[in-house]
Amino acid sequence: MNNKFHSDVVIIGGGPTGSTLATLLARSGMSVRVFEKEIFPRDHVGESLLPYCHEVFKELGVLDEMNKRFSRKPGVQFTALDGKDYSVWCFGHVIKDDSYLSYHVMRSKFDEMLLNHSAANGAIVHQGTRVTEVEHVATYNWKVTTVNQQREKQIFTTNFLLDASGQDAFWINSKRQREPYHGLARAAFATHWSGVNYDESLNEGLIQIVYLGGEKMGWIWMIPLEHNRLSVGVALNADYVKKRCAELRAEGSNNWMLDLYKDELFKAEKAKEILGNAHTVQPLINISDFSYFTSDQYGDDYALVGDAVAFLDPIFSSGIYIGIKSASLVANKLMANHKAGLPPGTNLHEEYKQINGAYKLIEKFIRLFYDPSRLDLAGINTHSQLGYMKHEEAFALAHLLLAGDFFAQHERYLGFLEMLDNPKVFANWKNLVQDKHRTQIRCGHKIEDIYPELRKEVV
Repeated sequence: MNNKFHSDVVIIGGGPTGSTLATLLARSGMSVRVFEKEIFPRDHVGESLLPYCHEVFKELGVLDEMNKRFSRKPGVQFTALDGKDYSVWCFGHVIKDDSYLSYHVMRSKFDEMLLNHSAANGAIVHQGTRVTEVEHVATYNWKVTTVNQQREKQIFTTNFLLDASGQDAFWINSKRQREPYHGLARAAFATHWSGVNYDESLNEGLIQIVYLGGEKMGWIWMIPLEHNRLSVGVALNADYVKKRCAELRAEGSNNWMLDLYKDELFKAEKAKEILGNAHTVQPLINISDFSYFTSDQYGDDYALVGDAVAFLDPIFSSGIYIGIKSASLVANKLMANHKAGLPPGTNLHEEYKQINGAYKLIEKFIRLFYDPSRLDLAGINTHSQLGYMKHEEAFALAHLLLAGDFFAQHERYLGFLEMLDNPKVFANWKNLVQDKHRTQIRCGHKIEDIYPELRKEVV
């Protein structure tokens, strides 16, 4: 095929996963088209990144832009609902190079930067254009039907189809192949706040996570995007949300989502402290019915990448990293096949073995998080004076998991988490966190090093 509507690769979705694929593939000389249904910039959740993103940003060539534009993230603080117990996890304790200092990003700016970078590297990007149908004409021959915002229909062809459509999950939904992660059904509500009372942890750039126990099986996040802009969200068990929705409507609520969001938020002492005089600066965003996967992930001439494959509770900020790292793995294999003259989807098994290992590891980590008797990251149940240094290896492994080391060593970490899930041996490893009852070590960063707008040279 040799016409202006044909390309080696078509990518559905222009978010971070799709743009990572597009940049790497186009840079290698392959012809690439990206179809993104929205027109960027647009708001999105998923704003806190992990240190292990650094290697992919370096591969893409965007590290300088990241450093100029976005606030830095040296670690995580987990806090109990009553605010009395907490733990601080600093990535610099286990990562000894510059990559330990990650980022919090305004997704509107971050996603637009990455998509523009794809176009600058040779990808043809169609914004405001939705893929409505794909037809498998023959092996290495796809017909892709699109509709733009003017309702104009066009047909393109490609040898290889990449679904990076995120939680829209084009392939999964069109083929009705969505499978649930049982027991992990969640709904989330989020918006941005200004006029915030930044505490010590937020001044230092830490993401603040407040654990919500019991039937809620949820958590609150507070992400310092800028020094006067905080992303605040509440994630809750889907069954609990349905129950509260019915109750709030029966009470006459005109906006049950906002009422639920604020009600849950201000039950947390830390939220009261930080948001007492603050105000919201954008509409509430709701994401429901997440936590899903599909077993149909790749074939000879197609592959699903990122949230189009699976999506898990985002408690550990894993979404962006697993998306862009998976994109890097898949793109590099497609490029190697293209260079060798092989069909593009040849031998993707090893790449997807790593990808699925990462998802399995994150799932296990999440399930343990919701049982503090197994993995007490906030120090809620752990006040022993033995000290975490007696179990330094376990402490380091938990740190590296929080930093995003999901792929290459997933089998090692799964063994660690399975050990934590075994009551007979867990007692010897229970004291994994540094809690406030012993010492109050921060990560040690100055506020002007965290927020670009407070640096002497404002970019």
